[in-house]
Order: sequence, then C-alpha cells, then structure tokens
Amino acid sequence: MRATLTAYSFPEIGALTVQELTPQDVVRALNTIWTAKPDTATKMRGYLEAILSWATVSGYRTGDNPARWAGNLKELLPAPSVVAKGRAGNFPAVPVARLADWWEELGQREGMGATALRFAALTAARSGEVRGALWSEVDLDAALWVVPGARMKMGREHRVPLGPGRGTPPGPAPPCRDRRPDLPRAPRRDSVRHERERRHAPDAGGRRDRGQDGRSAGQRRGLAGHADRPPSRAPWPAQFIPRLGCRGRL
Repeated sequence: MRATLTAYSFPEIGALTVQELTPQDVVRALNTIWTAKPDTATKMRGYLEAILSWATVSGYRTGDNPARWAGNLKELLPAPSVVAKGRAGNFPAVPVARLADWWEELGQREGMGATALRFAALTAARSGEVRGALWSEVDLDAALWVVPGARMKMGREHRVPLGPGRGTPPGPAPPCRDRRPDLPRAPRRDSVRHERERRHAPDAGGRRDRGQDGRSAGQRRGLAGHADRPPSRAPWPAQFIPRLGCRGRL
C-alpha cells in the first residue's frame, strides 16, 4: 500500500491535507494509472477511501468521502471492469500447427510449473484448482479427481476423470499409497498397554519371572519375536516414514 500511494498518489495530492481533498483531486491522482494499470488503480482507490474514512471518524476531516465509488467517482471514471475488458482482450493462444511442438517442449522442461501446466491442459481445469489440489481429492484406483465445491467457482463439486494420458496431479505420489509391505504396522495403544501389563504382572507368589539375564519372560518372548523377523524389516516406528506427506499439498 505504501509503495503504491508513494508512486502514484503522493505526486498529485501529497501536498494537500485530508480536509482539502475533493473528488476531483482523487480523480486526478487515479487518472495517471486508471487505464494503464486498472488493477493497481482500483486498489489505490480503496486505499484512499479507507484512509479518508479513518480520518473522518478520527476527527481530521468532515463531509463525504471523496474516494467513495458509489454515487461519487462512479460518475467520473469508467468502471474498472470495462477498462480491464477493453484493455486485456483474449490471451494469445498456441497456433494449432505448433501445438505438438509446444507440448513436446513443455514436457522437456523441469519443474513443477511445467508439470502443473500439462495437467491443467489435459484436465481443462483452472490454474487455481490445479495449484490447490490435494492428494485426498484423487482416487487413483478409480482414476478420478474430485474437486470439492469449496474450491470451485460455482460452489459445486467437480469430478474430473483421469483417463489414459491424463496421468495424475503434479507433485510426488503420496508415500502412503506405496507403503512398504516389509515395514510392520504400529501396534494399537490398547494392545501395547495389555502387553506391558502382562509382561510385568507378578506370579502367584508375588514374584516376577526373571531369568539370569534379568529380563522377564515377556521380555524374552518379545526378543525372540524380533529375532524371527526377516533382516529387511525395520523397527515398528519406521512405519511412520511412508506416511509423511499424505495430507500435504501437491
């Protein structure tokens, strides 16, 4: 905000007090970029309106807000939508004759941007839908990408089939789908507690079963179970490794 006001507003109205400002002064400041930079001009008008509103309620000025749009600047300036439409027009498109070359060149580029653009082209999705996609929205088994209504412009759920050639959304595949079968699962909390109580429970005489190594019978059974595992299996905490990133963005 400060940079915008300093660059475009202050040269025109920076010497005036907030009480001296009139709608014509605001128009003079906005005219410098209203047609050349409609988005920046619209933001700057909002900045001026907010500043002058604060000045009014703080007692630094009285009267109507000279930067207000409705019933004020609307009568003096063309609508931002009209200016943007007449200025922007249609974005240039890739000629049909160059489409194959463009697609091949795009496939040779590295980086997430090129991959996301290819996915957007294949699914005809908006850029915001692709950039905000979650792996939880993708069903690889059903080859379906379900975009929730909260992320859709019309507020309705959108289903995108991922047929042959469309691939999957950009980004690394969720590690939880490629869970290594040789990694054991974490034991449930109740089973862990039960096993701990069973190992440390005293016998009928109130004594715990301890061997020459000082370990209980339960501890020795646990060690024996570990010894029977194949060498490739990792301790159970490693099961968390494949799950990292399952809920993260693409």
